[in-house]
Amino acid sequence: MNKPLRICLASAAALAAACIPLAAWFCATRVPWPLLRAWLMAWTPLLLDAIILLLALAVIVNAGALWRAARAIDRRARTLALVIAAAAVLVSAFVAPRTNRLYFDEHIYQSIGQNIALARVAGMCNDGEFIADDFFIHAAEYNKQPNGYPHLLSVVYRLLGVREAWAQVMNNALAGLAVLLAFVLARWLARSDRAGLLAALVTALIPQVHLWCSTAAAEPSAMVAAAAGIAALAWYLEAPGARRLFLAVAALAYAVYFRPESLLVLVAAAVMVAAVRPGELLEPRLCAGAVALAVLIVPEIIHLAAVRNEAWGNPLGAKFTLSILRDNLAVNGLFYVTSRAFPALVTLGALAGALGVWRAELRWRKLPFIVWALLLWGVFLSFYAGSYGYGVDVRISLVSLIPLAVLAGMGYDAAATALKARNAAVIISALLIANGIQFLPLVRRVSQEAWQARADIAAARDFAAMLPDDAVVLTHNPNMFLLWGKSAAQMSIFTEYRAQFENGIRQRYPGGVYLHWNFWCTVPDRLQHSFAVNVTNAFPCTPVADRVFRGVRYALYRLDDLPRERRDIPPPPPPGARGTVIRMNQGQ
Repeated sequence: MNKPLRICLASAAALAAACIPLAAWFCATRVPWPLLRAWLMAWTPLLLDAIILLLALAVIVNAGALWRAARAIDRRARTLALVIAAAAVLVSAFVAPRTNRLYFDEHIYQSIGQNIALARVAGMCNDGEFIADDFFIHAAEYNKQPNGYPHLLSVVYRLLGVREAWAQVMNNALAGLAVLLAFVLARWLARSDRAGLLAALVTALIPQVHLWCSTAAAEPSAMVAAAAGIAALAWYLEAPGARRLFLAVAALAYAVYFRPESLLVLVAAAVMVAAVRPGELLEPRLCAGAVALAVLIVPEIIHLAAVRNEAWGNPLGAKFTLSILRDNLAVNGLFYVTSRAFPALVTLGALAGALGVWRAELRWRKLPFIVWALLLWGVFLSFYAGSYGYGVDVRISLVSLIPLAVLAGMGYDAAATALKARNAAVIISALLIANGIQFLPLVRRVSQEAWQARADIAAARDFAAMLPDDAVVLTHNPNMFLLWGKSAAQMSIFTEYRAQFENGIRQRYPGGVYLHWNFWCTVPDRLQHSFAVNVTNAFPCTPVADRVFRGVRYALYRLDDLPRERRDIPPPPPPGARGTVIRMNQGQ
């Protein structure tokens, strides 16, 4: 094929790849959002299943080449990389406390994964019922976050069964996978096993990796999925071919479904192709791959259109504003240099890798990693909740950590070469490990953020064990009860959908209707508090059990239809109360 024809073909493919997502956005924004969300709830599981099946098929057809590539790595380097990865898994599993840090979102993700696995519905269940081993969703709501992480959980649930612990076990494993991907990418970038090992070590020593890989948050999977997509593309660029391109397209397509900003990884991917092998841009196979990728990400474009008017927790509704740019820049910039929550030595190595010019032939190869790190860091600077110092939002730093670790591995490899000492890499590794040990107290810490939500979850877990199998609990957070195998419904159903409550919930459960006095009943939120008060004013409430932590009371009540005068739930104990209190009603 002559060059003018190839240029025309590449231009047409680039235009198609750009127009397909734009056309999807244009059409989706003209569909009523309830219809759009209903469509996504029904079809997202099938679409993501199709993508992951394509990914599995791509791995199978490349299995031989992948095995040979792994065997080509020096045995000592390969062994050390596996040892570092295993150490990262052990630290995240046994040193970092296994807890909930992200309020109730972690249980929302897990419950959506449960809904996908058991009912093929990609949404939050607001009214769910268990009858023996059968699960029924009577009301569902589409979540604002993409469904890549819940879908990945659903795969685990389908294989191993629904269990709360699997999400944290999976994230523990992702810590090790992040280390191996950093090794692979740095080795490819610097063409050095030593750079790969140093990048792996850096990744294993970043405290935020262990803190969040011991939770059920979505960020570890977003971090690893993006790195896997970039690694697959790098492998393709080493020896372009249809099979390798198939793997790269499938991996990048799946990676965009984990967080809203995951789409930016495609920019880094485009830069990688242009910087490493620009001639490939005119190849028909890459043009076809770009169009196929554009088609595969259409559901994510439709998702972004469906949630474009979400306030994301901001009562003012302004999600992005330049007025907060300066404050976020100060906090998120200092995060990398103060050594309070992130090792400054990693930042130093990354700067050396990004700015160093020791090997001229590697200048362009590192450009996509710089773009990747800057984009996934910079996208949060104008986001109202994008400060690493805002509650638990430091978790969003994970999505830009692997490119930093890769650049740091390259920087320290170059430093070891410049020192011309036999054991320079060993000395650098020892310094990194010594610096990393200083962060172990941070890794072991259960911080004060979300303590009230954690207490609520601990109390709810005890309450769930007290519920009869044929009962239902009204709560603001039905996701966790559903995950534990108990029927649950949103407390707001009584206020907003009275007919659904009277003719549905009250009639379906011979074991009774219970009320969970939870976190949202104790915070100064008039609307959420009113949902509980409306129920307690309509029915007598028999106390079943309660828990008190730091003066905040969480309780379980059974609703009774006996006539009585209006009576409110007893107020919580005085602020000085501490400890745990259990009161069991003898009649239950």
